[in-house]
Amino acid sequence: ERHDALRSITLVSEKRSGRIKGRTVADGRPQRKYTAPEDVHSPTVSTEGLMTSLAIDAKERRYVVTADVEGAYLHADMDETVIMMFDDDMVDYMVETNPEKYGPHVHINKYGKKRLYVQ
Repeated sequence: ERHDALRSITLVSEKRSGRIKGRTVADGRPQRKYTAPEDVHSPTVSTEGLMTSLAIDAKERRYVVTADVEGAYLHADMDETVIMMFDDDMVDYMVETNPEKYGPHVHINKYGKKRLYVQ
C-alpha cells in the first residue's frame, strides 16, 4: 500500500494581517497509472469558462456573489481509500500537534528522511 501513497504538497502563505495560512493537498498524478481517464474528473471551473461567465455578467450588469464552502472536500463521497505520505518538516508539525496519534507511526527511510503515512 505504501508504494501507492500520494505525496502531500503543503502550501503556506502569510496574510497581510500576519496570520499564517496553510493548505495541504495530495499530489494525485500517480493515480493516473491505475485510474481510467474517463473516471477522472475535476469539479473546478476552467479559466476560460470563468472569464466567459464574468464577461456576460458584466455586459448584462448582473449582481454577482461568491461563496466558499469551507471544508467541502472533507465531506466528498469517495469510492476508494487514499493513503497520503507526509515527509520531513510536515511530519514534525503533525507529531507536535498530536504526538499520541502520529508519533508512533513515523518511519525513517533508508536515506534518513522521516515519513508518515495517513489513511
